[in-house]
Amino acid sequence: MNDKLCIAIDPWLYASTRAKPIIEGLEPNQYTVDYMLPESRNSARDISPDIILLSHFHTHHAPLTEIIDFAKIKPIKVFCPTMDNGKLSQIKNKVGDYIYNRITFKFMDKDEIIKDKDVEIRSFAHHTEINMTHFMYYVKLGDKSLFHSVDSNANEDSNRTDFSKSWDKIIELNVDYLFIGAAAHNTRGCIDGVRVIREHASVTPVQAAKLASNMGVRYAGVIGMHNQSVWDKRAEYGLSTVEAESQFYWALSWLAPAIKVLLLRPGDRFK
Repeated sequence: MNDKLCIAIDPWLYASTRAKPIIEGLEPNQYTVDYMLPESRNSARDISPDIILLSHFHTHHAPLTEIIDFAKIKPIKVFCPTMDNGKLSQIKNKVGDYIYNRITFKFMDKDEIIKDKDVEIRSFAHHTEINMTHFMYYVKLGDKSLFHSVDSNANEDSNRTDFSKSWDKIIELNVDYLFIGAAAHNTRGCIDGVRVIREHASVTPVQAAKLASNMGVRYAGVIGMHNQSVWDKRAEYGLSTVEAESQFYWALSWLAPAIKVLLLRPGDRFK
């Protein structure tokens, strides 16, 4: 953010509770039980974004309550994967005309470069283990830039830990801040009666440190440790915050000790 513009990326601020255990996503029929989310350091009004970037439609990346609360404060622009008219109609019926009319959607289905006011936004589609469009984002605002990546894989072949050639266009970016999901998640599910277990469905802390070193960023922090998620047919578990951050710091202290490690928490702001 700067004095003119604030951008929120995957703004998950509220945890599930015993009184309200189900978290609802922006996309209709997206529900999970999530836990282990620490209290946000800032409220929806503290953040009050002009633009929201959604990497994908899982509940803890595109939570409905937070988006409604932001739209109550002021009109917002939401950049996200493409959504069909049927789903948009369901959203409108759920949130009501007033909130819906305060949201302007910018839909994407491939890599794009968007210039909006004083900001440049680049979206990068990437491979995941499920059939849902995911985007990584590069944002340049004034003289600062950041790169945000969650639920990404180093290589489409999950048995390999090196970075595939598709990451070359990312490594070449000039980035100040790197925020990367690196909890080394594994997923457990039952698909058509067959049990499926997949390891490191997201980047590991050591892989994240290698990426930060290769990109030559000034600041780096790992995210995504708090989405211990249970869907109707699968569950997702990652390293704890302490484990992920300690592994990341250890690896980066050897690979690129000049890079400052940020201990990121939900609701953090950067200016």
